[in-house]
Amino acid sequence: MFFHLIHDDKFIDVGFLRFEEAFPGENIFILTEKKEKLNFIKKTPIIKLTPDETVKYLKANYTNNDKIIIHFLRKDKVKIINKLPKGFTIIWIGWGADYYHLIYSREKDFFLSNTFKWVQIHREGKKKIFGFLNDTFGFTFNRNTQSYKKAYKRIRYINTVIDEDYKLIKKRYPNFKPRYLSWNYGNMTYLDLKLTQEENTKNILLGNSADPTNNHIEILDFLKNRLLHDSKIICPLSYGDKEYAVYITQYGKNLFGENFMPLIDYLPIEEYYKIIASCSVVFMNHLRQQAVGNILTLLLAGSKIIFQDKNPLYLFFIENGFCVNSFQEIERNPPSIYTPLTPEQKETNKQCCIKIWNDETALKRTLNFKNL
Repeated sequence: MFFHLIHDDKFIDVGFLRFEEAFPGENIFILTEKKEKLNFIKKTPIIKLTPDETVKYLKANYTNNDKIIIHFLRKDKVKIINKLPKGFTIIWIGWGADYYHLIYSREKDFFLSNTFKWVQIHREGKKKIFGFLNDTFGFTFNRNTQSYKKAYKRIRYINTVIDEDYKLIKKRYPNFKPRYLSWNYGNMTYLDLKLTQEENTKNILLGNSADPTNNHIEILDFLKNRLLHDSKIICPLSYGDKEYAVYITQYGKNLFGENFMPLIDYLPIEEYYKIIASCSVVFMNHLRQQAVGNILTLLLAGSKIIFQDKNPLYLFFIENGFCVNSFQEIERNPPSIYTPLTPEQKETNKQCCIKIWNDETALKRTLNFKNL
């Protein structure tokens, strides 16, 4: 049996389908947060338990060959892990935000200079206090490190979004106990949304959300006086920091007027993908791994993806044979922004996606959980 510890999030239904495909009827999903109404979970049958009730339930129902799978390691799940008997097989499926502190020293490592100035200025209340402490002492101050360290020793395997993230964790913490496990929520069936890119389009997609980690300001400044008159900058800002979304909307409008097109409201998926299909160039200006699902969909569509070279995703895609670009090389030759991928490069990206995320491989990776 597989006991999944979850919270309400859009990834859970996808994970449920993946595991039910491999192990039909052998999955129990336990919601460990107090929540009456679910916003994202629609298809997954769940049991609602408090953390203490979850511990009692697992102690009563766990047998030798069972697995406990943590979907995103939150504090409530850390407490559960630390109260379980030794010998339970615990697997951590990381999403990024739950292990970034193991890769980076401070929150400011996520931001370029001008964006970080905005973050510092707009911190309020507890965020201001914890932000200052984080800037000064790093993530070790912000977390209950003893309970987390104890939990890490109990976890047998960790799945990071890309293997580069795991390598960075091990580089910083050579004695980190959990072993690497390759798995992804999505496969090609999930990703292939039949997104067809418009011909001869020169629109630019900037980022994936209203999170300052997108470092929008630096790209908008870079594109000033470089945007073609018939091009638009399309900027998804429908989720994330609302105050930041307002700021970026005004910042982009001041620089580019009607050529800046913020996506403020949630859109039906078909309409959203029709809009981004008009973008042949995509700036993902994060310094950390982020927005993998969006990036893969855009690679399948034939878009030119531009990363910061410090982003582990850039190294991951290069090492796996993808045709992607770094902002640093674009910065050295700005007109190359609008040089589209060749048909051969687009096909290479598609075949690389198929090789890594095809349905058969996704199923094999899930079936492998049985033998852990």
